Amino acid sequence: MNDVGISNWVNGAFTFSPDGNLLVGPVQSVPNYWLACGVMAGFLQGGGVGKTLTEWLIYGDTETDTRSMDIAHQSNKEYIKQTAGQFYSRRFVMSYPNEQLPAGRYYLREWHKRWFEDHMATR
Repeated sequence: MNDVGISNWVNGAFTFSPDGNLLVGPVQSVPNYWLACGVMAGFLQGGGVGKTLTEWLIYGDTETDTRSMDIAHQSNKEYIKQTAGQFYSRRFVMSYPNEQLPAGRYYLREWHKRWFEDHMATR
């Protein structure tokens, strides 16, 4: 076995979204279709994603704030264009809780405003 060596190395696609956030939740345009994508650290994040999806499916809401995971935040092409480069350039850079990065902030702010208005209107 010591002499076999590696004859071929294949790298697969990374499973993160353009801005590095998870994509979890219902797809608004397709009834009864849910996503759980971009879970880069599967074992690390899998339990929390499973718990969140279970709560959402059973109770219609979650115990935690899911705005950063909502797939709708990926629907703005300019936001994706701005955040993808920033995310990949910082992939292996230390990040901090609640760190606010500059790319796409305007688009994200507008999206959060609409999300809050829509979410509060349904309560």
